[in-house]
Amino acid sequence: MYRIIIFLLFISFSTKATNNINERNSGYYLGGKLGSTLYKNACGDESLECHNLQTSLGFFLGYRFSDTLSIEGGYNDLGKVKANYISLSGTQEIASYSATVKGYEFAIKSDIYHNNNSLFFSKLGGYYWEVEKKGDEIIFSVNEKNKGTSLALGVGYEYLWTKHLSTRIEYQWFNNVGGRNTGGSDINNISLGLSYHFSSQLNPKGASSIIKKKYFKNANKNEKINIYFNSDSYALTNSQENKLTLLLSYLKKNNNIRIYLHGHTDSTHTEVYNYELSKKRTETILHYFLKYGIEDKRFNTFAFGQTNPVMSNTTKNGRKLNRRVEIHLVQE
Repeated sequence: MYRIIIFLLFISFSTKATNNINERNSGYYLGGKLGSTLYKNACGDESLECHNLQTSLGFFLGYRFSDTLSIEGGYNDLGKVKANYISLSGTQEIASYSATVKGYEFAIKSDIYHNNNSLFFSKLGGYYWEVEKKGDEIIFSVNEKNKGTSLALGVGYEYLWTKHLSTRIEYQWFNNVGGRNTGGSDINNISLGLSYHFSSQLNPKGASSIIKKKYFKNANKNEKINIYFNSDSYALTNSQENKLTLLLSYLKKNNNIRIYLHGHTDSTHTEVYNYELSKKRTETILHYFLKYGIEDKRFNTFAFGQTNPVMSNTTKNGRKLNRRVEIHLVQE
């Protein structure tokens, strides 16, 4: 049952993320993780003593190729399970056995934001494993090996400390790892990881050059009109369109007016999310005017994200006033 739950979590995360997360910057990231592995049914009922909870170690490399999805591969050393049995020699001597599990993982990772600095993720992929079993019997030694692939599922929580560094806690399940010679076992792994993002998840291309303040040559002739947006939206309402219709008529009669569009958001989401949202809001206004015949060369657009609030984001009314596109009209 828990396998089905994990799979459903993966599907639901992917669907919700597609609806709610704007584009983030693509790029590579690299990380390592340390954790604990629990082998299910690895020792069998015949074991006298079973040490099936072991330390794990792993490394991973990923590439984010869309706003919600990444390809991730890595190496997992899932530790060594140990057990003692009655010797096969027929005596009452104890025989010690151990099995090591190492391999390579490949998965699709899906993200969904939790708040400004953290996200949930799910993973669906495969695990190419190599298992080596060793045993010390009284009159002979055992050394068996198997290789194969298994389904690998995972869920986790990631916290973004800076623009480049993040930590994650992750649970993974590997299905029936092992073969005929070594025996099979489902494997559960919980780990804590640290990641470095080379092109910064939190800072999309161009974000470093976001203009903090725009001054115009003819500031004394500058007129500003605000268009406010609903939370997490860049769509125009009917009342907003009516407001733009009045402005449209004025712009058609005054060809010497240049239009500067400044997009803003509240601080509900992350920096990169808000940057992209503010960009989409300015594009919505721009496309409206272009649709009705205002020339593209008259416009300059800028995305500020959450960097220039006019009110505190701690109140509902403050956030409402921060979700805006400022339309600056400058006579040139």
